[in-house]
Amino acid sequence: MLQCQDSQIRFSGRLQIHDSEPMLTLIQHFQMTSQTFNPSFMDISFIPTVAAASPVLDSSASYSASDIIRVAISLIVLVGGLCAIIFIIWGGLMLILSGGKDEKVKPAINSIRYAVIGIIVIVIAIFVAPKVSEMLGLGEHDYLSPKSIFDTIKMLMNRIF
Repeated sequence: MLQCQDSQIRFSGRLQIHDSEPMLTLIQHFQMTSQTFNPSFMDISFIPTVAAASPVLDSSASYSASDIIRVAISLIVLVGGLCAIIFIIWGGLMLILSGGKDEKVKPAINSIRYAVIGIIVIVIAIFVAPKVSEMLGLGEHDYLSPKSIFDTIKMLMNRIF
């Protein structure tokens, strides 16, 4: 059932529309006339289905402290990298929309600059942390190796995205 009340459309039933434009026309019609309609002959097949993401860690398995630290480091690197990419894109949009005005260009360039510096710091930390740990006599840790971190990031990205 498709109902329109107070500019809100409520739907229950089955719609079959293979082109999005007739759907917009149908919705606009019900917004203007405030009618109730039972479109049992319609099927909305153009709407993509959304699959639920799997959990980051398997709750039935047991994890050691090194596994938890490795996943935590990988999550921090992943989130930091994604944030840096978002800030680079945001800075690029601000730069494009600045119109050449210096008061708008500077914040855009600074956003891009600081995001790139953040990526550089993350990459340096990934490669320097194992060496510092070794120099301080803490031993070699598999969970600090860049290969382990990047493999965990790949695994996390497959599970999250």
